[in-house]
Amino acid sequence: LKGRAAKPSATTWGGPRPHAGRARVWGAAMDGDGGAASLTSPSAMMGPHMAKFLSICFQENRPLFTFVLGTSGIATLVTCLIAVRHGMALHKSPISLLRMYYIRISWFAPVFGGTAFVSLLCPRSYWLCKMVQLQFEALTISFFGTTMFILLAEESIQRCKVVEGPSQGIAHDILRALKAQGPRKHFAVPPFGCCFRPFIEPYDMKPRHLIWARYFFQQYTFVVVVGSMLVAYSALAIDTRSFMAIKHVVDITTKVSGFLAIYGLMILYVATHDLLEQWRTTAKFISIKLVVLLCTFQEWLIGWVSKHFDPVHCVDILNAGTIVDEKVKERHREHYMSMYMICLEAVVVSLLVYRAFSAAEVRQFEKETHLLLVQMELERRVEVG
Repeated sequence: LKGRAAKPSATTWGGPRPHAGRARVWGAAMDGDGGAASLTSPSAMMGPHMAKFLSICFQENRPLFTFVLGTSGIATLVTCLIAVRHGMALHKSPISLLRMYYIRISWFAPVFGGTAFVSLLCPRSYWLCKMVQLQFEALTISFFGTTMFILLAEESIQRCKVVEGPSQGIAHDILRALKAQGPRKHFAVPPFGCCFRPFIEPYDMKPRHLIWARYFFQQYTFVVVVGSMLVAYSALAIDTRSFMAIKHVVDITTKVSGFLAIYGLMILYVATHDLLEQWRTTAKFISIKLVVLLCTFQEWLIGWVSKHFDPVHCVDILNAGTIVDEKVKERHREHYMSMYMICLEAVVVSLLVYRAFSAAEVRQFEKETHLLLVQMELERRVEVG
């Protein structure tokens, strides 16, 4: 009995655990800090946890790492303060649909800046933070498109009230207001239609055209959410090679969907530019898409810079204990530098949003009209012919 009691127990909750050694190897793979088993798991390539990462970085180059976290932290704080001030000003404005969507859009910059800063503290969280950024970008594009329709409905009603008398329906007023601007090449706009501009004849906007524009910018939200969930599940559930193949397909699909969303917004923006000129739709459009465009172009620039200059060498420990090629390490460096730049750019975007979606513009409309009501009216006119 003494001899048996001296043997180490390999039981858990009273039952046998014959594969304790294998469990330890699996735990090392899931922990992400190294081990041979981590070669087969995408989650193991995410790198060490926050405490280990910060400890190594501060030991390696404390002044530089302090500068990176200090400047990015200050930028994130400034972004949040601007957003809070913007939100407080909006809450003092009259209660309306316009105020509700302005408040939602005002959180665009702090969400981008905050998630970028969190990623700098622990690059292991990069993909989660990137997913949140992408999803909120899709939501903001949808909010902006809905805001455009709300403004279009209000201006159309007021215009027809002056020119033609009482309103004859939301869809009628919108189409009459757009028709008064003259025939245009509505679909010959960037990023898809500009190449076909010489071959398209000017025409008046039809109900189905506005419905298509709405579907173009709203489908992006669905694609981003479903794609993000698929990538997250694949990273945890399947092998690395299959995960990378799925992620590649999702990335391409998301890019195409994003361009289609921009195309829908451009159709609406060009068609309503003169009618909504007093609402400064150009400034609004730029403030929403600036950070996205910057992220797209800065990835190419950072890809070149990271090959010649690596300001934070401790990012290389993301792959400690795993066998990966140099390209994967370069991608980790690019991600880290990109998130740092987003922290700084978020300050500029928050200022642009503060000015473009000013609380001074918010007022109670004579007849508030939500996008869903506009769509129903347009669909009825399509059915009538």
